[in-house]
Amino acid sequence: MRKFMIKKLSGTAAPFMIGMVLTVGFISTITAKQYAAINEQKQQKYIESKKQYIQKVNKDMKDLFIGDGENYKQRTLNYSDIEYGTVTNIFSQDVPNYKNTGSQGSSQSIINLDESEYNKNLYSSSTSSNIKTRDLSNTNAVLFEEDSIRQEQIMNSYTSMERAAGQLFQSIAASKDYKFPCTYTATEKDAWNQAFTYTRTDDANAKLSFSLPWSSSTKKVLPLKLPEIPIPTAEIKQVYFGDWPATNYILTTTGEVWAMGRNNYGQLGIGQGISTHSSMNTWTKTNLTGIDKLITEYNANAFALTASGEVWAVGDNSYGQLGIGSTTNQNTWVKTSLTGITDIKISTRMTVFALNASGEAWVAGRNTTGELGQGTNTNVLDWTKLSFNNIKDVTLTNYGETSFIVTTTGEVWGAGANGWGILGLGNNNNQNTWVKTPLTNVKKVYAGGNNHNAFALTNTGKVWATGYNGYGQLGLGSNKHKNTWEETILTDVKEIILGRELQTFALTNTGDVWGTGANSSGSLGLGDTSHRYTWEKTSLSNIEHLLSANSSNTYALNNLGEVFVAGRNSYGELGIGNKSIQDSWIKLGITDVKEIGVGNLTAYLLTNGGKVWSTGRNNYGQLAQGNKIDQNTWKETSLSNVKVMFPGGNKTSYSNNMGLYAVTTENELWSAGRNNWGQLGVRNRTDQENWTKSVGDGATLLGGAAPSCP
Repeated sequence: MRKFMIKKLSGTAAPFMIGMVLTVGFISTITAKQYAAINEQKQQKYIESKKQYIQKVNKDMKDLFIGDGENYKQRTLNYSDIEYGTVTNIFSQDVPNYKNTGSQGSSQSIINLDESEYNKNLYSSSTSSNIKTRDLSNTNAVLFEEDSIRQEQIMNSYTSMERAAGQLFQSIAASKDYKFPCTYTATEKDAWNQAFTYTRTDDANAKLSFSLPWSSSTKKVLPLKLPEIPIPTAEIKQVYFGDWPATNYILTTTGEVWAMGRNNYGQLGIGQGISTHSSMNTWTKTNLTGIDKLITEYNANAFALTASGEVWAVGDNSYGQLGIGSTTNQNTWVKTSLTGITDIKISTRMTVFALNASGEAWVAGRNTTGELGQGTNTNVLDWTKLSFNNIKDVTLTNYGETSFIVTTTGEVWGAGANGWGILGLGNNNNQNTWVKTPLTNVKKVYAGGNNHNAFALTNTGKVWATGYNGYGQLGLGSNKHKNTWEETILTDVKEIILGRELQTFALTNTGDVWGTGANSSGSLGLGDTSHRYTWEKTSLSNIEHLLSANSSNTYALNNLGEVFVAGRNSYGELGIGNKSIQDSWIKLGITDVKEIGVGNLTAYLLTNGGKVWSTGRNNYGQLAQGNKIDQNTWKETSLSNVKVMFPGGNKTSYSNNMGLYAVTTENELWSAGRNNWGQLGVRNRTDQENWTKSVGDGATLLGGAAPSCP
């Protein structure tokens, strides 16, 4: 996972509560005065319906008891029915003789005309009645249709539910969270004096509902949805872009974390994804607050550090690497037991180290070759403290399952896989406890990729090497593997660059570049394609940064902003006008370059003037040139005022993401290329051949699922 900093930004957030949308019944947020007027109208309508109902009952009763002819004489009225009554809305109690039988009630019912009242809720024998009083003293039974009464009650309940929704929206608009609360109790109630049921789906979606008393399984639902809001770009602190998992994050200056892209292990931390393999194609707010730093490299999981050193974790937990005592994947951010942590180190093999400022370390995760140094090969599910208290740095091999610790005194300790002698202990045996190597005065250990070898750089600029050496990449004069640390001929070295195709480079303090190892594509830039078994100085000078890419090609940036390239060129990724191997260093015509980014057979340059150039493979539109045609010459893209790009962001970087991202001086985030998981954040999963704005004025809006409740 690569990242880049965005310094102090400017801009304003769009107003929040504009155009609140309800998908059923409630059209828009309205003012309190408008509510009052609507309520008054509905109240008058309700009173009028009562009057009409009374008139209808009176007429029916008159026709029933004062009719003439034989039909009248045939009617009978049971006095006890009139005295005790039976409610028309059959849903309160199963009182014998007071209600019709059947779980669904009936469209007809005996009416109590002696003691009940319309909408009387607490009757001595039957609650929630809806019947009118008329004193009669004869013994005839009465039948009355109540379907219209039920429909009226449902509509009145909807009206009350709309008022409850309006009150809820007003409270959200007045809050600082701009999200549906975890719980909500409306003051409004349904027609039967029952509270509405509030269900929160996520920050932006909820619903109110009520059940029909005569059919409890039937619910009337009012969906509620908050409008999506643009992220306030002035608050962006840092952007983290994923490698192959295509999961990306934004960290704001207020410590919030937004995420989007692939979510197959729940690594977005938004409460979904573990079973659905879902993804988000727009930036979505997580439940994290107070975050100071994110660590999101390599795997489908991530760690978040607060300023005080608390650690939160999310995503893939197959080997217990989240340190939460289980191997259950997590789709919401979970707080771990760690405190006081300043950095997290992660390997592609799910091994994790957590470091503090006092030189202490805790480990969790995969331990199948003993790489955690715990004396066993059992995976570690809980954070476990190491015995060291003077750790300066930790190096983890990406695929070799080997770990190195460099202490503040320059000692080097190792644990884990040792099949090629990478630990330099004189044997090829794996080690599940920490073993001290003979090295001293070491500044840093370099080990990674699939090379199964390691290099130790001392404080005096000397380099020692051990491990796999099939192509002479150790530079020790042969292609014989080594299981002991041996000193190379190099001096005054400031950095070792591990080639992705079994070659190695050394950059000196004066800007010279040395190379050794595999060279079948001419990536060493030595004028031929022969492998090298000893370190050989190249023609380059004054180099500040060097990048060895995955396709056996190499890019170098000097202190004048000039770029030199060499190596494989099968898709024109060197940008030299052809697709032929380049076995010697050639200078590009583009100047004033400040960053080099390399994708999968694709390359990018960012100039100090804010322009982005691209070349190479373009099968997803990742060159941002408006098409999907490969190109073998550098072409300027349409975006200007770019201050940082990815790949890039740290002078030189490599990514297999097959997408291109850039942040402008206007604090806008733009993207192009592959978008199968929605990782570009442009509200769809369609590849983008042109730059498309992801964050900024007029860009894709933020919103969607973001649970923040227990």
